[in-house]
Amino acid sequence: MNYGLYIHVPFCRRKCDYCGFYSVAADAGSDGSYPAIRRYVPALVNEIESRLEAAPGITVDTIYFGGGTPSLLYPDEISRIIETIGRHTVIAPGTEVSIEVNPHDLSRDYLECVRDAGVNRVTLGVQTINSRWHDILGRSGRVCSVDLLDMFFGISGFSHCLDIMTGIPGQTVDGFLEELDILVGYGPVHISAYLLSVEKNTALARRMTAGEEMENLQYDIYRAAMSRLVAAGYEHYEISNYCKPAFYSRHNMKYWRFEPYMGFGPGSHSFVGGERYCNETPLDDYVEKKNFTLKMDVRNRSDAMVEFIMTGLRMIRGFTFSMFQDYFHEEIPHVIVENLKKIEEKGMVAISREGEDARVCLTKDGIMMADAVIYEAVEDMLR
Repeated sequence: MNYGLYIHVPFCRRKCDYCGFYSVAADAGSDGSYPAIRRYVPALVNEIESRLEAAPGITVDTIYFGGGTPSLLYPDEISRIIETIGRHTVIAPGTEVSIEVNPHDLSRDYLECVRDAGVNRVTLGVQTINSRWHDILGRSGRVCSVDLLDMFFGISGFSHCLDIMTGIPGQTVDGFLEELDILVGYGPVHISAYLLSVEKNTALARRMTAGEEMENLQYDIYRAAMSRLVAAGYEHYEISNYCKPAFYSRHNMKYWRFEPYMGFGPGSHSFVGGERYCNETPLDDYVEKKNFTLKMDVRNRSDAMVEFIMTGLRMIRGFTFSMFQDYFHEEIPHVIVENLKKIEEKGMVAISREGEDARVCLTKDGIMMADAVIYEAVEDMLR
């Protein structure tokens, strides 16, 4: 089975107030060159070489630059990383090479150079084009303006994708839909519409609390996003993700389908041979000593089954009992089947027959309560 590779760039100009991911603020330096990032890349290349040399002959069909803010990488650094991967793996024809780009880094020159370095899928982290909502989120950098969008979509040679945020405090259904219509009008092939989650220990969490009224409004906006995007011809294929036909994120599908991937850089995760690993190396040690430490996430068979069901239910088409059986070589546990039947009676999942097989997926109501529904399905195996 082909691998996906995730390249983590754990640096940002400034950490956004809502962000709970591992990243650190990088000092731009007197010349704006971000020297910490320039020192980071050789260490990253060292890890890539070391680990891929230990796994000879693998074929790669997705490469994903994420973060943090991966658009702080220079195009020649991106090219160097891709070339390093190519020396130690077989890069399959048509490999999806993706990068997340912050609007602050957006320029015609940068996008053209990134494209020429081998990137063929660019996700612009818009979040919102409304300056007030941008400030409420505590976003770093400039607001993504219509002029920036015109420039972004005016460059050919890669797939244009957008990340947007729903349920921002102060956002209204009508205001959100007006913004969404503007973005859809540009014709992105993929839109990720994330419901704002106020993570503990973030700057946003320290200055706000989400009451029931706010939560209800968030769900109204999320429902409106679902309806509008599907009506515009997008396939809703995962809880937060929509695409034009055949433009789903092949890399992210590996996470949800239990397919192998390797992550590089501090804070990254890997899934190899059915085992999960995390790179827990402190950033200073990683850069200065070029050391890296992978820690295995010790799980038993029941844990793996729970993960399979949880990730499977995130997909709008869900999963089939035969998919579970093919992976684990045994039938889905009876307690899970019984839980799913009870949840079906509440209208939160649908269980349909496909010949001798059965498919389980969330209903529209279930999607709105996905975390609670998924937990209810697997809770007996968590005890």
